[in-house]
Amino acid sequence: MHFSFMCKNFLVSLTASLVLVSPFYVDAQDEEVFDPLGLVMDSDVPKYVTVTCDYYEMSTSVYETLMDDESLRKDDLKMLAKLKELRKTEDVSLFDSMHLVARSGEKASAESILEVIYPTEYEPFWALSEGNEDDEGVATLASYAPPTATAFETRNVGNNFEIEPTIGPDNRTIDLRMAPEIVFHVGEKYYAKIKNDELETDIQMPLFYTLKVTTALTMIDGKAQVVATLSPKRADGTTDHSRKLMVLVRSDIKFVK
Repeated sequence: MHFSFMCKNFLVSLTASLVLVSPFYVDAQDEEVFDPLGLVMDSDVPKYVTVTCDYYEMSTSVYETLMDDESLRKDDLKMLAKLKELRKTEDVSLFDSMHLVARSGEKASAESILEVIYPTEYEPFWALSEGNEDDEGVATLASYAPPTATAFETRNVGNNFEIEPTIGPDNRTIDLRMAPEIVFHVGEKYYAKIKNDELETDIQMPLFYTLKVTTALTMIDGKAQVVATLSPKRADGTTDHSRKLMVLVRSDIKFVK
């Protein structure tokens, strides 16, 4: 803005300028950072990311009510607060929770598992001895060995959590790759029954129920985000469509001090 006025036959001009101040600036003389909002940290300060993945179980009707609320859909922190409130009324329960820490740009994993090893290929019956007649003319039966397992696979039953967080240059955003997984051993399935005069063998394979999410997303430090909705299992190992599992993840940047 420019102002002019006459003062004793002299024209005096005043110029006022509006200066926009950044939330932070660096003093050229001492290179100290003015950071009243706490948004800037020295890039040389070591930092890491903590990631928490929570599974909230609820009925399908409660889930629909929550998702119909636009304010909750648009603000996952409000959604998290609402879920914690509903836990007090037993409409919502915490099904499971996983927590893991990693440095920026590095992969990390945590698991709580039971290794289930099971055969996948078999050799058929084979004769140990052939049937014949003894000296008295009495017939003897052939002797057989049972089917022999020749190939095996291993399935990890339990929880497995894998993350790869990358902190953005603003020290506020986090690019997160994650793959939480929960595996249940729910029973056995009989595929064949092998029988001869001497032996009877059942060929069976284990049945597993898996809850898995694989995703990549960008998050804000300290914020929560709904990343998936899954269906849990019934007691018999089949999918329970009357219940839902809402999966929320929270990420926090922490500086080593």
